[in-house]
Formats: sequence, C-alpha cells, structure tokens
Amino acid sequence: MTIVFARGTTERGNVGTVVGPPLLDAVKQLSNGLDVNMQGVDYPADVRGFMQGGDPQGSARMMGKTPKNRAGIIKALAADCPNTGIIISGYSQGAQLMHNAADQLDPASASHITAAVAFGDPLNGQGVTGVDTSRVLVICHDRDNICEGGAQIRQAHLTYGQDVGKAASFIMQAAAAGQGAGQGGVEAPGAGAAAGAN
Repeated sequence: MTIVFARGTTERGNVGTVVGPPLLDAVKQLSNGLDVNMQGVDYPADVRGFMQGGDPQGSARMMGKTPKNRAGIIKALAADCPNTGIIISGYSQGAQLMHNAADQLDPASASHITAAVAFGDPLNGQGVTGVDTSRVLVICHDRDNICEGGAQIRQAHLTYGQDVGKAASFIMQAAAAGQGAGQGGVEAPGAGAAAGAN
C-alpha cells in the first residue's frame, strides 16, 4: 500500500510534520505486516499556492501530468505497480492538491485508489472526482476557518495529528473491502515499491 501525501502550507520536508509522519505510523500499526509506504509531493507549499486554490504544478505532480508531460505520482504507481493499493491524502493546501489532482486523473488510474483522506480541507463539502463517497474521509475541526472557506490559521487547524488513528482505521477498512488496486486493495508483504516517508 502506498499513501500519496501532500503536506500543508509552509510545512517543511517531503511529507511535512503535522499529519504526514504520524499518519504513516498509525497505518503501519494496523497493517498486520503489510508493506505500507508514503510518497510525498514535491511542491513549494507556499501561501501563494493556497490562495490559487492549490499549487498548480504540485497538483499535476501528484496525479495528473507534469509540465514536462511525465506521468504524475498516481499515474506512475497505477501503471508500474498495479497490485498496490493507493491512498491519496493531503493536509490543508495538500488537500487542495488532492482534489485538483483527482480532477485530472483518468478513470483507469482512479480505479486503483483505495481511499482518499483530507485533513483541514479548504474544499470541505466537495467530493473527490473518481472516488466513491464511501471511500472518502474528510476530517475538519470545529472552528477551523480553513475548512469554512477562509484563510485564517487558528489553533483548530494545527491539531490534525490527533486524528490519524481515525484516518488509519478508515484506510484499513477500505483496503480490507478490496477496493482499489485492481479490486485487491492491499498487496502482499514485500511487494511495496515506493519509497518511505522522509
């Protein structure tokens, strides 16, 4: 199973700090020995991108086509590792990228998505194109202005690390249902191909 994760605005590193690393740990704890990897999305994660509705190049890198017409992360995973369950996820602006990228994804590639999970979603209330609503989880805290369509960062927006257990359970339930990954949902131990979080 590979989690393709887009970090939030101003977060450092490949997968940020607030949600990415604890989410990976939480899913691994429930994985019963299955390979679980996380692939971050390389993008600036700056305020300008958030105000644009999600960095366009980051959105393309996540799932659509890159400016150089190379396959984005999800398309590449679906083509190269067809038996790998793919989870798409993002926090804050990363959730914008998740939505934008899903809008660009062809149906064949989208069929490999096991679940979509958004934290602090600026597009709260909107579906994820190509992913059935039963496989989408949006976690938004009360009084989170970002989830209300605003641009103010309040304390409620900075505490989504506490929700990774709920998200991990949802992900594993979707995988067990055999959705995505060519209806396989998860892969056998040792079959993972993507790099771990860094």
